[in-house]
Amino acid sequence: MAIQKQVTSKASFPPKKVLNYGEVVEYLNAHWHINTTNKTLARVKELDAALGHPSKKINALLVAGSNGKSVTIGLTAKLLREEGIKVGTFMSPHLLTYNERLMTNLEAIANQQFAEIGSEVIHTAESKNIQAHSHELLTMMALLYFVENEVDVALFEVAEGGAYDPTNICTALVAAPLRILSATTHRFKPQG
Repeated sequence: MAIQKQVTSKASFPPKKVLNYGEVVEYLNAHWHINTTNKTLARVKELDAALGHPSKKINALLVAGSNGKSVTIGLTAKLLREEGIKVGTFMSPHLLTYNERLMTNLEAIANQQFAEIGSEVIHTAESKNIQAHSHELLTMMALLYFVENEVDVALFEVAEGGAYDPTNICTALVAAPLRILSATTHRFKPQG
């Protein structure tokens, strides 16, 4: 009888291990500056495909501009709720916890669901060797969360990434540009 030596995986996390809330937060905190100078939607598109194209399964509204995005999304979500529409919101930054960024019907995602969805996105990125930064990971988490919760519409804040913001993988039903200050317009122009 031949005995085979076990081969250890070189992945950052064991396959299929569900990360706890603290581990997901730690991973996100460590990936804010990964690939931030490489302006592209390729990583988030690859991640979207690997997760079954959740970006194509929701009705998205994108809100962009220099300031007022979060307030606009919050008020719009409240108005839509008054009309009986199930609404998801994805905003930044958070004040206390990452959970504040992902909401359904104006209620933040629960820690357990945040950890489960975060684990799925992180493991997919790791297994496909996609070097995604935190905003890309959070965008994919929001998309999965909204699909899972069957929202009627999802409101996304376009961060200062402009054309390369990960939320742009969604085909928006409505895009709402707010006030854009001239000092920030260079960040919204596609390069090369």
